Amino acid sequence: MEVAEGIEPKGANYLLEVDKPLVIPTNRKVRFLLTANDVIHAWWIPQFGTKKDAIPGYINELWTLVEKPGTYRGQCAELCGKDHGFMPIVVEAKSPEQFEAWLASEKQGQAKDTADAAREWSKGELLTHGEKVYANCVACHGADGKGMPGAFPAITGNPVATGPVAAHVSVVMNGKTGTAMQAFKNQLSDLDIAAVVTYQRNALGNNTGDIVQPTQVNSVR
Repeated sequence: MEVAEGIEPKGANYLLEVDKPLVIPTNRKVRFLLTANDVIHAWWIPQFGTKKDAIPGYINELWTLVEKPGTYRGQCAELCGKDHGFMPIVVEAKSPEQFEAWLASEKQGQAKDTADAAREWSKGELLTHGEKVYANCVACHGADGKGMPGAFPAITGNPVATGPVAAHVSVVMNGKTGTAMQAFKNQLSDLDIAAVVTYQRNALGNNTGDIVQPTQVNSVR
């Protein structure tokens, strides 16, 4: 976000970085299953010598065998819409030993996430975490929640952010048809959604007093 907005300088891999790369082991055949939830995209990594379309409602497949550990970069190779230039692919290939160590660490992290999602969070904890998750919303709704008049609605005083909690959770999870509001249910965890909804309802000029727990989000899923 900071790079895209010119706050930080562009690096050598500008537009080819991701928050969480795909990790695979070397010297093993890896099978990929591809689909899409909106329009046709394409999985393309030049160094793998593979390119395959990801089509809504259809599962495509391809495989690769990477011999050398390293970072391999690609991007969507279909003109999929206005955000086509922001769809990089990054794969980290690790030796079998490094991959097993990474996998064990990820399983520990998932176990913690599961425990976190099951417990009851205080309002202060949710607000602190929600402020961090709100970084996903800043581009459209602004850091101050005022939005962009005529383009993106404000969070401050918004009828969704101050109305029924269930409707607010639904919009964050499923997006809003016909608008730029995308669905975040596949990108954010139950805790992330609970926290950002709590934050939007109790910050940025709003003060509903409502608290949303991860268990409430999970019940909607």
